[in-house]
Amino acid sequence: MAPASAHLSALVNGRVHAYTYSYRYNDGGYKTLMLRDLGRNQWVKAEYYRSNSSRKKTLWNKSGYNKTVSTPRGATITKLKSCEEHDFKPDICTKWAVKGQTEHRVK
Repeated sequence: MAPASAHLSALVNGRVHAYTYSYRYNDGGYKTLMLRDLGRNQWVKAEYYRSNSSRKKTLWNKSGYNKTVSTPRGATITKLKSCEEHDFKPDICTKWAVKGQTEHRVK
């Protein structure tokens, strides 16, 4: 069966893309978070919550340009945001994308 499309997505300036993913169609939720670095100068991160916890989690991508990292499958991801990290300045982040809102962007 083909993979399902992204359910939650957050994009910063075309340089950071975080999105949820399910390997099985209709498996009860989007259980993997993917984080792609589309820029060349900054580290990127995604912050997210899962349905079985009230604790915010963070996924860093320090692998470099055009690389993608992911979380292991787990409980359904209920909200996420993506950020471009800046030393000594505020990070640039999207608003929280939550279930029912498929995408947030910062330009």
